[in-house]
Amino acid sequence: EPGGFGRRKFASAFFRNRQMKKISLSLYLGYAVSCVTFVCGVVVAAGLVPMRHMSVQLRSMFGIVLILWGIFRFAATQTQRRQRDMEDAEE
Repeated sequence: EPGGFGRRKFASAFFRNRQMKKISLSLYLGYAVSCVTFVCGVVVAAGLVPMRHMSVQLRSMFGIVLILWGIFRFAATQTQRRQRDMEDAEE
């Protein structure tokens, strides 16, 4: 359709928007998981959760591992976002 918004253009725009929503959802989920993991690590390492069956050293190590995992997850999500932004810029 000359000058109009044909079916092909509509379908292309529709699927592109759905893909963008899916991408943003996965990024938000990645950020949420990294934040929750980080906060849980801080809570465990600080001893705010009573863990009587664990020694102080084991509890601290477990908290540090959770903190580092949260940082890693955040960095991985950032890298994923940058790669997708670069791919979108190329199109």
